[in-house]
Amino acid sequence: MSKPTETPPHRDKQEAAPITQAAILIFFLPLAASWLLMGVEFPVIVAFVTRLPDEVVNIAALGIVLVLSLWIETPVIGLLSTGTTLAKNRQHYLLLRRFTVHLMIGVTVVHALVAWTPLYWVLMHQVLGVPEAVAEAALPGMRIMTTWSAAIAWRRFTQGVMIRYQQTWVVGVGTAVRLATVVIASGAGLALRLPGVWIGSIAWVAGVTTEALFVHVAARRTLRLKFGPGVPSDGEPPLTYGSLCRFHLPLTLTMMLFFVGPPVIRAAISRGQDPDPTATLAAWEAVTLILFFHRAPALALPEAIIALQKNAATARALFRFSIGVGLAATASLLAVTLTPLGGVLLTGALGVPAHVTEVAVFGLVATLLVPMLSAAQSYYKGLLTAQRLTLVLTWAMVLHMGCLVGFLAAGRALGWPGVINAAVSITAALTIELAYLRTAWTRAARRLSVPA
Repeated sequence: MSKPTETPPHRDKQEAAPITQAAILIFFLPLAASWLLMGVEFPVIVAFVTRLPDEVVNIAALGIVLVLSLWIETPVIGLLSTGTTLAKNRQHYLLLRRFTVHLMIGVTVVHALVAWTPLYWVLMHQVLGVPEAVAEAALPGMRIMTTWSAAIAWRRFTQGVMIRYQQTWVVGVGTAVRLATVVIASGAGLALRLPGVWIGSIAWVAGVTTEALFVHVAARRTLRLKFGPGVPSDGEPPLTYGSLCRFHLPLTLTMMLFFVGPPVIRAAISRGQDPDPTATLAAWEAVTLILFFHRAPALALPEAIIALQKNAATARALFRFSIGVGLAATASLLAVTLTPLGGVLLTGALGVPAHVTEVAVFGLVATLLVPMLSAAQSYYKGLLTAQRLTLVLTWAMVLHMGCLVGFLAAGRALGWPGVINAAVSITAALTIELAYLRTAWTRAARRLSVPA
């Protein structure tokens, strides 16, 4: 477990007033809406691309573009939590801004190296084993996406600062602006009959760039009031570049490990004993899509916990709220799996074949606990991040991945169906990770004398 850095843990000096569940909900809803809207983005793009020739190759190529871009993007994803936790005064903000610019330059250089040098073909052929037609189709998309990670870095940093100062509406509205831009750009690309990969990549870049610009403009007044030259110092010790890196690096490592999970699961399903692995993979993709929308509210919780946690009373209120989010998401998933709604969503809305839908419904039943586990995890992740114990999150993810691989191997050895094996393995790994996070927080709270 990491030790507190040289700057004291996050604590506001003033006593926080009692916080109600309604107040938490108002703060939280724009964050949850942002996650849900982001989940809609890829299906929207696919809906446009399928109206063009060679849609199968183009969709596969867009998947490769997204996977590679997400891996390159991992150093900037944690800027949301970093900005929420550390942007306490002008000196902190200016250092965070400089750090963000450095990350923007770094990820752009890495993306350019991948997209514009022979490294691309090394990754395609020797690492990922992508078919030649898909690799060739994906190359223009990777080049179009060169500035994608930099735009995401700026908007996540700025969003984090706004979350800290109770301006969560900026996050929700910004994502709505982004989605609207994606729809407009995709429609324009379709009207011009651009290749499918071009349409998706241009839409992604246009969407995140527009969102970053919106957040930048919307944040100006708050940034001036909180970090302007004439704002009095709050007495916090200066933030150093080294302590900032020690805080942020574990967040990056955690996300890198997180993105290993989906390929590992797909590999386990592909090598399983199902009579039709292709149908099983299709069923699992449907499960992950439905499951994402039920986990999305939980994924929005950590920043709310970081921003709102003040004392023992708020800790109890935030815990109750987190459990409420988990229960609501689980109830919704239960309704999808045990009523005809599941078939309507999968077969009707998503166009999943009936025989694949039957398998997917079993997978959804086996993942019923995932939203609740995710919500409870997010509560402890928020508390640990607020106390700058981000290395704990990395070790928790290491444990998660180890358990996931182990359970997948065991399920395969026992001959379990691929979707059931994946669902049970994820649930078990999340349960063990939650136990680790809870234990780590209990010990840290005792050591730091903060509310557990």
